[in-house]
Amino acid sequence: MNPRLPVDVIEARGKTHLTKSEIERRREAELTPVDTTIAPPRWLTTKAQKSEFMSKATQLDQLGVWDALDTDELARYVLASEAYALASKQLMKLLKISDLDGVKLLTPIVEKHHKQCYELASSLGLNVTSRIRIAVPPKVKQERETDF
Repeated sequence: MNPRLPVDVIEARGKTHLTKSEIERRREAELTPVDTTIAPPRWLTTKAQKSEFMSKATQLDQLGVWDALDTDELARYVLASEAYALASKQLMKLLKISDLDGVKLLTPIVEKHHKQCYELASSLGLNVTSRIRIAVPPKVKQERETDF
């Protein structure tokens, strides 16, 4: 069974099978963010980590899906992303000098951090497929064609 989409997403797609009363009932039952305070947790220690956190949290807030409950999840994403970048950079250095033993040891670590980033990004709506499920697409203005 597919997860329920927000009513606004269903309506924006233009194909809804729901009656007005069903739409109203579902809209009332949807969870809406209560506390949208954006503040990085104390355990993010560097300026780069805090900056990345604030950037992503602000973007999620603009989409209308940010809640302060997501703070730890986003902070874990920032740390995993940083670890992935560092491990990938190290892996590239090892590949340049053809250190195959080092590459063999580091590859599983890079893959682990990549998987961690992907899963956290999916749960937060930071990748395309997860964002489509939770965000309302912007309305596109259709220009009328005129006869010349």
